[in-house]
Amino acid sequence: MEKYLAQIKAHPAFEGITQDDDILWLRKCMDAKIENFQRGETVFREGDELLFASIVLEGSALAVSAEGKLEKIGPGGYLFVGMPSGQSFYAPFTILADTDLTVLSMRALRLGKLCSFRCVFHAQLIENIHNYFA
Repeated sequence: MEKYLAQIKAHPAFEGITQDDDILWLRKCMDAKIENFQRGETVFREGDELLFASIVLEGSALAVSAEGKLEKIGPGGYLFVGMPSGQSFYAPFTILADTDLTVLSMRALRLGKLCSFRCVFHAQLIENIHNYFA
């Protein structure tokens, strides 16, 4: 995750969270992880149950709907629609890696409420996400 600190801190969801240690603590607090996909790989399919919500850090993805609508999602874009809530959510479209793709994935359950650590930056992240994705 250290390699992507600049991209993570530049995203509107992380506005006001300036300390590298706070971003790195997300691994515990948000069960966050960096995931890599090769060009052409299917990230997930429409209707799949997802436990993690992802933001594109590097590369681009293609979102394909059942109706055939195609949308390109680049760095800073997100691989979900609206604010995920609850323990999981269902993929609103199929995501394909248009190029080699790197995403930051955070547990959906922790996007809606504070974790047991009660981190100040976690509260800021939740507020930012509600403002950014609402």
